[in-house]
Amino acid sequence: MRETVRFLERSNEVRRSAAVLITPGRAEDVLATTGQRTLVAAEGIRLLLDRTEQTGVAFNTSLRENILLPLAINGIEPIASRVIATQDSSGGKAGSSAAPMPEDQGSQGLVKQKQGVIRVSGMAAFKGNELVGWLNEKESRGWGWIMGRVRRGYTATLDSTDSHGESEQVTFHLLKGKSKVKTTVEDGQAAVNVTVKVRGEVVEWSAGTKRIDPAAIRKLEAGLAENIKSEMESALSKAQWELESDIFGFGFQFSRQHRREWNREFKDRWEELFPSVRLRSRSRPKS
Repeated sequence: MRETVRFLERSNEVRRSAAVLITPGRAEDVLATTGQRTLVAAEGIRLLLDRTEQTGVAFNTSLRENILLPLAINGIEPIASRVIATQDSSGGKAGSSAAPMPEDQGSQGLVKQKQGVIRVSGMAAFKGNELVGWLNEKESRGWGWIMGRVRRGYTATLDSTDSHGESEQVTFHLLKGKSKVKTTVEDGQAAVNVTVKVRGEVVEWSAGTKRIDPAAIRKLEAGLAENIKSEMESALSKAQWELESDIFGFGFQFSRQHRREWNREFKDRWEELFPSVRLRSRSRPKS
């Protein structure tokens, strides 16, 4: 995306705070898709971005913070939200509830508007200017935990405490989330420790009339901690072993916390060292 980024960086008409989204298909298919609630695709995407911050299936990524700065700074790679358009296959034919949409005249000719559904789900990971892969919803939420982006919203976990030995779903309302990244040097190698603190309340527990006592609360907290840790580890594993892209900015954090070691040993080799960095994660929920 080198030429596209250069154009956006030079343009005085594009705000640096503008949201950036990547689609695995054609951008035209997304922009030409309209739904029942909105007639303009961009408006629908903006509404979806506001909601995805609550669910963690994706996060709002801006041109400045998530594209331009990572390209200019060592130790962090660009990342952007993924948007997908699923269009109505009926095409507004007779007997269909979907009415035919108008066509817009643009620089590339006529673009026919199509009814469908737009989804903001997952994240696009880059290494420099090149797309290297995608994060699914679980991995995207793990990225959000590590980056401190999951602050409010809802999450569900399973608790195997019923009388039949079956797992019951527990829903938590997250009130506050905070992450801390600490880098160290162990035996001459870089190591990263990620700690996530979460405060929330149980809003749904399908365990019948079972009493919620302090022991049960501790068990629920342990289950939530394991769930959060699993999401973080899925994101770490995907970025480190498959994508080999430091989308978390661990290298940048290391350069701030250990400037001398960074400039002397790690700065010029971080890209090749990142897959072997020791990563440790833990979560500390409190209900």
